[in-house]
Amino acid sequence: ASAAKTLLDTMDTADTAEGQDTPLTVTLTEREISLPAGFFTDLADHSESGKIASDIRAISANPAELLVLHSPTDQTVPVTEAQRIFDAAGWPKSLMSLRDTDHLLTRRGSAVRAGEAIARWFATLV
Repeated sequence: ASAAKTLLDTMDTADTAEGQDTPLTVTLTEREISLPAGFFTDLADHSESGKIASDIRAISANPAELLVLHSPTDQTVPVTEAQRIFDAAGWPKSLMSLRDTDHLLTRRGSAVRAGEAIARWFATLV
C-alpha cells in the first residue's frame, strides 16, 4: 500500500478509536510510527481540500520569509505538494530541492546536508 493510503486508512481508524490518546501505528518509509489517535483526527480535520493552502495564505500575510524543502524522489509526499505550498505562499519565499534523500531524511548524510542548506539559506536573512 502507498504511504498516502496507509495514512488515510489510519485516519479513518482514528475516528473509531476509544480515545484521543489511544496509540495508533502507521508505517511510513518502512518505519512503524505510533502516534495518539488525536493526531490523526486533527490531520483529517485539516486535510480538507484547499484548507492547507488557505492556512499558508493566512501565514503569508506576515512578511516572514518561507522556506519550502522537498526531495523530488520523496515517496511519501509528492513533490507537487511542495510546489503547491510554494505557489500558495506570498513573498518572500524560497523553494529548495533536496537531492538523494527521502521524506524523513534517513539516508546517510541527508539530515546533515539539509541542515547545512537551511543554515546557508538562513544566513542570507541575517
